[in-house]
Formats: sequence, structure tokens, C-alpha cells
Amino acid sequence: MSAPTTGPVSPEPAKKPSDLAPRVASALVMVSAALATLWAGGLLFHLFWLAAGAAIVWEWQAMIDAPNRIPRLVLASPRSPPPPRSPSILR
Repeated sequence: MSAPTTGPVSPEPAKKPSDLAPRVASALVMVSAALATLWAGGLLFHLFWLAAGAAIVWEWQAMIDAPNRIPRLVLASPRSPPPPRSPSILR
């Protein structure tokens, strides 16, 4: 009888450097920006979260490989007018 054959042995995957540090750093920057706009309030707060929402929609469309991203981004945009100008924006 012949010896049993084994399938091809796959090599161990190469060790990649961890991307945890850049992710934590970017999270700290985003949290700082969110807190700064929360403190400033008014139009700056509204525009920051509008941009954050647009970035989320854009990334989602990229993840699902959707065609026509710009019309989808426009459809996902809020329909409410910006808030009235408040004195806090003039600090």
C-alpha cells in the first residue's frame, strides 16, 4: 500500500503590524473635534455633523460598491434648514 497523501500545506500568514495605534489616534482626533463643535454649538456644530453623516454615507456606498454615489449622497442628506445663527458662533 502506498502512504496516505496529504494536501498542500499552506504557509502561516505573514505577521502584519497592528493598525490599532493609528485607529486610536484618529478616534481621539475625531472625539476632540466632536467635543469642540459641541462646545462651540450653532452653525459649526450643524456643519460638522452634516459632514460626518455625509462621510458615513459615502463610506457605506463604497463598502457595498454602489454605483452613482453622488446621487445617493444627495438623497441621504437632511432636508432640514440649518439652525438660525446664534451668538455662540461669534465667540
